[in-house]
This record gives sequence, structure tokens and C-alpha cells, in this order.
Amino acid sequence: MPDHGNSSRRVTVPTCDHGPVTVWEPDWCTGSDREHQPGGYRVDITHASPDYEFTVSTSRGTPVVLRVCLEQRPFTERPPGHVPFVNVEMDGD
Repeated sequence: MPDHGNSSRRVTVPTCDHGPVTVWEPDWCTGSDREHQPGGYRVDITHASPDYEFTVSTSRGTPVVLRVCLEQRPFTERPPGHVPFVNVEMDGD
């Protein structure tokens, strides 16, 4: 597990495969229901920062071209592992 020196709180998430799981929550995590949905699998627990949107001015308005957030999945076995990473959304995908 990563160093929790940047965390001042813990959150308990009810999961369907491991029961209540208590994890350190990074200070940058929004802690909303989207990140800590009860009843899912432990591997699906995700910490996420607020979204940051990058826009471009056009003659038809100012669309969002990129949306990014900082994310961490403390129980994943897939890359990038347990460390925080930048999640980039392009064109709503």
C-alpha cells in the first residue's frame, strides 16, 4: 500500500466481496458517492479529485476538449497499480 502521509482521514466503503473496507482517503479526493459507491467490489474502490476541464474558443461556442482528474485505485492489480495517476477524458470517452 502507498504511503498515507498526505491523508488525514479514512473512509469505510461497504463491499459485496469483502464487507466493510476502511481505506485511507487522500486529501485531494472529493469523497462523493461516485468514488465510494457502496455495494460494489473492493477492487472498484476509487479515489478521484474534482474534474478539471480544458476548453477552446470557437465560432460556435466554447466546448470542453479535455477533462482530467487525479485518480487512485488502492486495490487494483492493473497498471498503474496503487499510485495516483492522471485520468484524461477526451470527447466524453
